[in-house]
Amino acid sequence: MPRGVIPEEYLSNPKIDKAIEEIYADLDAYVHEYFDDEPQHYKDIDLIVVLPPLNYEGTITKGILLSQGADVLVERYPELCSLFFVLAFSMSASYPTSCRADGYLVQYSNPHREAWFREKHRDKRHKLLVPFGDSHYVHEYRYGYQIAPKDIDVLVVSSLIPRKNIPIIAEAIKIYRKKYSSPIRLTLIVGKEFDLNWNGLNDCEREEIKKLENLLVHMWDYIDIVPTVTWSAMRTYYSRARVCVLGSLIGDSNRSIKEAMCADTPVICFKQFNQYARGEELPFPSGAGELSDFDAEALADTIHHVLHNRQDFKPRRSYLSNWGRKNFLNRCVDAIPYFKSALPEYEENASVKNLWIDLAVQNNYDLSLNDFVYGANPLISFRRGLDDIDSMLGFYFDRFALRRRR
Repeated sequence: MPRGVIPEEYLSNPKIDKAIEEIYADLDAYVHEYFDDEPQHYKDIDLIVVLPPLNYEGTITKGILLSQGADVLVERYPELCSLFFVLAFSMSASYPTSCRADGYLVQYSNPHREAWFREKHRDKRHKLLVPFGDSHYVHEYRYGYQIAPKDIDVLVVSSLIPRKNIPIIAEAIKIYRKKYSSPIRLTLIVGKEFDLNWNGLNDCEREEIKKLENLLVHMWDYIDIVPTVTWSAMRTYYSRARVCVLGSLIGDSNRSIKEAMCADTPVICFKQFNQYARGEELPFPSGAGELSDFDAEALADTIHHVLHNRQDFKPRRSYLSNWGRKNFLNRCVDAIPYFKSALPEYEENASVKNLWIDLAVQNNYDLSLNDFVYGANPLISFRRGLDDIDSMLGFYFDRFALRRRR
């Protein structure tokens, strides 16, 4: 579960008056990982296999897995590191804190922050740093564009917590209507069940609703609030949206805008989103959307520009040129020096096209590499909770004749 606190000044302040090294330390003060002393959260631990271990034509290579509970898994299964490179992720703007993982997903490529981290944490200088986050592992075909009427003007997928800055988006909708004489609406998917009396929401969430009511007066004239949506229905919502907006200034690199781009929907976020974590890297690929200043009227103007210049944006093409599961696999392999010598026919940024890997995956698991990457057999590629993870790892340990040591 989360540990530490995001400094309040980062939640809605576009300019932090501190040395960048202090800011890095502040970002790393909050993590959302799962730890050994939290058995109540073992059911929430994810294990994602990006590349399975392979044994083919006399060559054996390790696989790659991801988890936000890396230390729990390595402690529970010491033999795990014999089969996999374990990469930890923190589900926040921080670098992970895992001691036992081989490397970290660090969201962005930021050489200055990487150098600072290695200098500050000398005991972790050897950690592999991969400039992706777990939210980059979106299934780009599952969220691909679906033919649907474009009847959602502005879509926001966000929990009702202060750091999501939903009120500034609502204010932008209000300003837009007055400035451009157009009755656009906001559709807000909050991911939590509640009734018309807000039963089901906690005090913090009710306070966010109250902010919206005070700002808009007649809130339902501006906003459609959707409690929860299944992943299969989310594809339709993204496809219906004319634009998807993110209001946060800090967090992980965000799943919702990636899912929207996969559905070929332009995205907008603030220029200051994760500005100190990102360094020079953009929040999303060029051509996928627009950045706005952290100001309600500026956001209204940016929304207007996107809505009226749709031909200028190619979100899905931009996304797939840079991200997606195939690029994820390539980057993970390239970030681990072991594969350069251990992997037959290795070429940089080309592992997804490596014939030896494809043949080996087919030989070992009766799947093509492409099918494995896109989860054709989730029993060996993604599990949540230690009971299911135990079953998955048992399969791999048996396949490679490893005896469990616990």
